[in-house]
Amino acid sequence: MSRLERLINSVVRRGVVVATQALKMQGVSVQFQVDHDAAEVEHFEPYGFTSRVSADGKAEAITLNVSGTDQTLCIMVSDRRYRLTSLDSGDVALYDDRDQSVVLGSSGITVNAVGDCEVNATGNVTVDGAKVLLGGATGVALEKVLTGSAGLEVPATNVYAGNV
Repeated sequence: MSRLERLINSVVRRGVVVATQALKMQGVSVQFQVDHDAAEVEHFEPYGFTSRVSADGKAEAITLNVSGTDQTLCIMVSDRRYRLTSLDSGDVALYDDRDQSVVLGSSGITVNAVGDCEVNATGNVTVDGAKVLLGGATGVALEKVLTGSAGLEVPATNVYAGNV
């Protein structure tokens, strides 16, 4: 191995995540393939996004050794076991290890939840579309939803299909 290859290998490294810590800057412990542990490595995440990967030794990490010092930083963590592979070109997705996802696709936005799905707002919640489908294709389709002082009111003329 040339001197340049050794230098690059000491700067950019690949390993697996064996522990996580919930700190202001998330910490991960990475097991490298060369019997070197880097405990409490800072894991940098894009602004506005965060996650806590499973520390079972299966998620993979890419780390950088800053300026040839002993300070190692984790710049990427991924777990190929759960990555969505059926996306179309240009699609974007958020996903987890429970088979939940939000997909921004060419035909629209899809939210897949395993359990309950909550929307919390301190103001109004507006759903606007040509039709609002309640219960999927076999449920109720509404043209307009009106709210009154007693709660939800749905004029019978706006019910297109399904059971009421």
